Amino acid sequence: MSKLPFDFGSGTVLHSSWDVDESRSLEEQSTLWGEDLITVEYRASGLNLDIGWHRRAKVGEFRALLVRKNDWEHPLIERRSRSLEALHAEVREIVRQADEMEQQSRKDPNANPQPFDFGEGIVTRNFWNISELVPLEEQTRACQYNLIQVEYKRSGLVLDISWNQSDPGSRGEFLIMLAAERDWHNAITRERAGSLKILRATLARIVSRATEMERRALRTR
Repeated sequence: MSKLPFDFGSGTVLHSSWDVDESRSLEEQSTLWGEDLITVEYRASGLNLDIGWHRRAKVGEFRALLVRKNDWEHPLIERRSRSLEALHAEVREIVRQADEMEQQSRKDPNANPQPFDFGEGIVTRNFWNISELVPLEEQTRACQYNLIQVEYKRSGLVLDISWNQSDPGSRGEFLIMLAAERDWHNAITRERAGSLKILRATLARIVSRATEMERRALRTR
């Protein structure tokens, strides 16, 4: 197994065909690579991280996927990179989130429950690890942290909940977006919540709207 230029934290490398010479351009060597480069397992949380190289016409790109229980159809995180520098940054962030989930799962095998009622939505990402018994400022830190994503299959709606905090001294907030077909630039709803109480009230409103649109889509089929 080639020496890997990544730190996968608490993950275990199951497969590696990494043979990338970072002193050479990607174009010079990418024809030598297969699609599956690295697979990493986070056993307690049931997560797998996969790094591959994918060619599109004459242009190739790295793709990093984080999935739970081998559900490759619904990755928790999917990132694409066309340079090694970008790939390193993406992998660092994915490993940070995977490590948090892994450590939490080791402490509590029943960790990471679904914390909200999403009606007819299907949870496709769940990195929620916030306790309502501990003040929010004691649990969060400066980051843009993707927490939960929910799909409403019939209507094509996607609900996304993330945490945004620009720096350690600033006040963070939840960002809640509802969009059709993942068109985040033209989101149907984009709201912010500075507390868990406000987040719950905001979500109840948005989920009610999404559920109504989901049922309407069913009736029109």
